Amino acid sequence: MNKNLLIIVKDKNEIEQFNILKDYKFLPIFTSSCDKSESILINTEVSAILIDIDILKNECHKLHNFLIKNYPNIPVIILTDFVNKTVTLKYIDYCAYDYVLKPIEMNGLVANLIRAVEEYELKEKLINLNSVLERSLELLNFRNQIIK
Repeated sequence: MNKNLLIIVKDKNEIEQFNILKDYKFLPIFTSSCDKSESILINTEVSAILIDIDILKNECHKLHNFLIKNYPNIPVIILTDFVNKTVTLKYIDYCAYDYVLKPIEMNGLVANLIRAVEEYELKEKLINLNSVLERSLELLNFRNQIIK
């Protein structure tokens, strides 16, 4: 099954290089707008986000807060250059899963994405299992009280 991948980049020339991700069962969804990104996240199940550091640090403070509040487990991978490495590391401490330096080496990016999405999916399964377990324990506790 294809996994939706939200890619937030300004430079239209960068878009073409991400089409190789389709070979790895990622379905790229492109936007250059942080506001559109929120709408995409609300209406589409997204497995990971790639975002250009220049967009993140200049325009996406609202998106950053939206992600932390509503989608804290979705892995965010920052596309950056060496000049922005300090800013990138700040975001890694704050909310990002990892970063990839430009020019992007696609095999490394694919490996990061696969690892990030697998970890995300495992976290989601664990959250769901914990929820089921809690409901089951509540039901057992309720039945025990009825029996007493």
